[in-house]
Amino acid sequence: MSQYQLMRHTKTLPDSAAKGAMGEMVARMAGSGRKDLLNAFFDTDMEGIGKVRGFLGEAKAQTFLNHATTVFDGQQRKRIDDEVLPFYRAADNGELNPEKFNAWHTAPGNKDYISAATVHSIERANMAALARQQNELYKSSMAGAIQASQAEAERRVEAALVNGQLPTVMGTNKPQVLDKHGEPKDLSDKDVQDMAEKIAVRRTQGMPFDQQVGFFAQNGLKNPNWEATIQASFFNLNTIGVDSNGKPRGQLNDAGKAGLELFKQLNLYGDYAKTLMPEKQYNRFDNIAFLTKMGRSVDDAAGLATAVDMPVVEGSDVDKLVKGVRSQVGKIQADPFYKFDWAQRLWGDNTVANTAQMTGTLRRYSELLVHSGQYPDAPSAIEASFKYLANPAVTAKINGTVYLRSEMPMGPPSKTQEEWFERFINEVPKGRAKEQYGKPQDVRLEWNPASRAYQAFVGAVPLTNADNTLAVYSKENIQKWYATKEQADVMDAISKRPDAKQKAADEQRHATRKAEMKKTVSTMEALTPRAPGPLPEIDFSGITNPDRSARPGQRQP
Repeated sequence: MSQYQLMRHTKTLPDSAAKGAMGEMVARMAGSGRKDLLNAFFDTDMEGIGKVRGFLGEAKAQTFLNHATTVFDGQQRKRIDDEVLPFYRAADNGELNPEKFNAWHTAPGNKDYISAATVHSIERANMAALARQQNELYKSSMAGAIQASQAEAERRVEAALVNGQLPTVMGTNKPQVLDKHGEPKDLSDKDVQDMAEKIAVRRTQGMPFDQQVGFFAQNGLKNPNWEATIQASFFNLNTIGVDSNGKPRGQLNDAGKAGLELFKQLNLYGDYAKTLMPEKQYNRFDNIAFLTKMGRSVDDAAGLATAVDMPVVEGSDVDKLVKGVRSQVGKIQADPFYKFDWAQRLWGDNTVANTAQMTGTLRRYSELLVHSGQYPDAPSAIEASFKYLANPAVTAKINGTVYLRSEMPMGPPSKTQEEWFERFINEVPKGRAKEQYGKPQDVRLEWNPASRAYQAFVGAVPLTNADNTLAVYSKENIQKWYATKEQADVMDAISKRPDAKQKAADEQRHATRKAEMKKTVSTMEALTPRAPGPLPEIDFSGITNPDRSARPGQRQP
């Protein structure tokens, strides 16, 4: 500036050039963004030209001021962008300090360069991040609560399983768990069943096979691994049969053989094998098992079990044998077994009609034998089937009626299968029959594969309940009855144990002794002398100048 003044004073700088030089200098000042400095310069009086504003002209001066303002505003916005970035980052993480941010964006140098939208955006971002954090915290705590509720439900189901009382955690007593929203909900019976199956598989690992079957059967559960093995075997069996010449076709693979072997083991334990498959599928496996026990190889048995379901040529030898079997079995079904001498030799006297399932199985086995070509006529095939069915491992005779073990429900291990079944018949349907007829009646149960339940009959007449509905009992309900009776038996046995009686007697003696001691203490308290009351006050004011040599009773002077 001093150089400008010198040039201006010595006339070295012409007026036009002076204005140009002044303009360049002012332009540099405006480019710095210092509007305050530029305003002060414009209002400065300079020797020879007066106020710079007037020298340059108001319009040009304002132009320079506007440019300075624009540059300054750009600088401030750049500064604001740099300073606001940490606030953005803090807000994204939910760590924004509201007091510090409020002081910053309301500061005089900042408030004109940060919009309300930007302020609200940062505040909303911070609130959204805090909400996300709260939601994640809630989810993590809820996940723990959900897992805890699931663990508690599994604990209840497992406890019921161990005691063979799965039905006690089903129906209206199902465990509750928390859903994904933290709301309690009841498990469905299927949920409990699925949970129980997984627990049962885990708990029975390493157990002897019979204990595994008993554990699943007692709780009415399917072992998913056994079910898969049986199903894979059945797929293989569907590829096996006989051709038009009666020769076997197809071959058992490892999966087919594994399923058949598993079925043979499972079929030794009451009706459990039937729970793993439909009735027709069970009959196929049972037919193969029967034929192998009658001497056929497993491959031949698989083919013959398929052939028995195929139509036979009318008038052929096999056709005649099959018709003979059906005729003979029809007579047996119409009359109790005891009327046939050879049956009586196997089962003894029998005065009650037998179940349709028993005669149906007899017919099925007999037809298998005539198809196999092992027996020349219907009577010999039927008698061979009878001998097989007379095996106590296959059937059980209860109250004069022969039942297939494969249809009888399994019960707790404290009693045999037939003991439980006989007890149920005697206490439930026979008890109802006595109510209905006024005196004891012979009652048998017929298994209905369609409804998978037993129906009670008195002779040929269906038994009815008190409300005139048919007396029908599902296996599940029978097994619940077993479980209830088992628990009652256990409690009764505990109450009759010598140590329980001794404990009760000891408690009674203790109570008696305690009462006697209390009475003795009360008596002693009544007889105990009481402490004397307070001594009467004595007035010593009249005693003055005591004479140490005075005799007792002598009045003091």
